[in-house]
Amino acid sequence: MELIASGKDLLQFPVEDANARDYLKAGLFGKYALPKAKEYVESGFKSLNGQDTELYKNSKIKYDILKEYIENRNEKVNGKSKSNKEKINIIKKLPVSTDQKWEIYKSDILSTTEKKDGLTELQEYEKMLKQGFSKGTLMQWYDISKIENDKNSKGEAITGSKQGKQALAIMKLNISNAQKNKLLSLLTTSKNPETVDTLSRLTKTEKAYTDYFALNKSDTFFQSKISRDDMQDIQDLGINQDEFMKYAQNIGNIKSDKDSNGKTISGSKKKNVANYINSLNLSSVEKAILFAKAGYADKNYKQSVYQYINKQNLTATRKKEIWESLGYK
Repeated sequence: MELIASGKDLLQFPVEDANARDYLKAGLFGKYALPKAKEYVESGFKSLNGQDTELYKNSKIKYDILKEYIENRNEKVNGKSKSNKEKINIIKKLPVSTDQKWEIYKSDILSTTEKKDGLTELQEYEKMLKQGFSKGTLMQWYDISKIENDKNSKGEAITGSKQGKQALAIMKLNISNAQKNKLLSLLTTSKNPETVDTLSRLTKTEKAYTDYFALNKSDTFFQSKISRDDMQDIQDLGINQDEFMKYAQNIGNIKSDKDSNGKTISGSKKKNVANYINSLNLSSVEKAILFAKAGYADKNYKQSVYQYINKQNLTATRKKEIWESLGYK
């Protein structure tokens, strides 16, 4: 090691797996007689910088493995430095332990820039470590936290795709429900975040989660009464999700008709809602359920809806919740 002005050590070359004979040679002929010294000399006496020397000391990764990682990390593509995502792809392939990979994350991935809350990203992760999260889970959480929205053919963000994919990834982690709930709470600033309990009824597919998070948590979506709770009801009832999402995205836009004087025609909105729902590829009773979700519980279908709900493989409590959400008594 050599010391630089900042007080940090610079690793010239390591002494790993040296035996008594190696140390004897070093005593007789100097440190450059050690096994790794020749490589150091041939490299033009290039030392690891201060940060990488600290990484070597803290991680205890074999020098050759770390050196190869550093070379890959520093290699530029089209004149551009590697992104954190590209660095992580390299880290994941290293033949080292989870603890050693965590040391690389601390050194190269987690930001040390202070944020608005006064903590750096590194400090936030170290805090979570003290709360009981494993290093492996925190590295998975880093990947999840950086997930972005999918884009449609116009290059526009698909509503719900980011949070949906993040939530699904959290639900698939092999950690306790309490820890999943903690991570789910970090996806939103809401005081009432999604939980394992609220998400457990969803089909474990990316589409189901994206559609779910495209809806508002409260009954305000598209100025209608359609919300995430409604989607959970629809999934439990086995109603086609694609048809439901068409309905959810359009029902709030349906308006009343006006007469020649610009006055609202009584009953026209209800009629327009019925016409739209009848255009959906659903059974009559499923259409009646969506009609009720829109605020028009049709008493003519009350018995059919009751029988439809009752035949589902749900608890009595859950059936009652759905029944009452439709406005039936």
